[in-house]
Amino acid sequence: MSNLRFYLPTELKREILETAVVDHPSCAPRITLVSRAVHGWIELLMYETIELKNRASLEGFARTISLKGTEFISKHVKMLSIQFDEREEALVVGPNPTGIIMSTCTGAETLCIWSHRHYIDILDWLRTTDLQLEPRRLCLKTWDLGIDDMFDHHASTIPLFFRGVTHLELGDPWALSCWTSDIAQLPSLTHLALLYIEPSIESAIEAHIVDLQTILASSILRVLILLSRAYFDEDGKRRNFYVEDQITDGRLVMMPLTDAPKRWADEYRTREPTMWSRAESAVRH
Repeated sequence: MSNLRFYLPTELKREILETAVVDHPSCAPRITLVSRAVHGWIELLMYETIELKNRASLEGFARTISLKGTEFISKHVKMLSIQFDEREEALVVGPNPTGIIMSTCTGAETLCIWSHRHYIDILDWLRTTDLQLEPRRLCLKTWDLGIDDMFDHHASTIPLFFRGVTHLELGDPWALSCWTSDIAQLPSLTHLALLYIEPSIESAIEAHIVDLQTILASSILRVLILLSRAYFDEDGKRRNFYVEDQITDGRLVMMPLTDAPKRWADEYRTREPTMWSRAESAVRH
């Protein structure tokens, strides 16, 4: 058995080791010690998905950038998840770790920002910075989205940062009423997921329906997901939502809410069926 490795094709050995890293990411540093070739394979996987969960990890990754170089990070980071602890001090972007990281990870296809109170700082920075990061998949999981517009309506064009977004998830229930016109202007948006809390007041429900219909007027939008914490009742049965009865557009799909940063990272890492593909299969024709 000790000689088995000599009879395995290189492609198969690589697949086995990469699968091990995908299933158990914490083992990656040890696996890189197997050989120089293995180090090259696994290092690429280690940097493909970056999850930063507090200020310490942000500062640590900023130091990694200085060691590995901006070209390496820009080329290999494909999924970036930044989570800010609500107990952290006020976030200031720009020359600080968050600004350095977002300015360097320009090759990231997926960006997820999880924050309870820091998003406005980031939003202001995005609108005033010549940022080269152009994510296709964007998750903004925060509670203050509705305080400000998504982008400056007085500008002649939509910021480059938002222009190429095809998949967007917004984790603030107020985003539906506050950002409807912004969402409708995104030129590449094909998939949208919104945190949804069905109002108890009839007039508010009707306003939600108008907002959803405005978004669904887009000819390129393929699916609109409403994520609900109240998807199941106390008996574990699926609830019926009034909005489903009032909107007949088959692109509207109700789904239960799950942990966004972890889900986005896991889906990117494993390539298993995603929230989006599951919603597409449920689209009513």
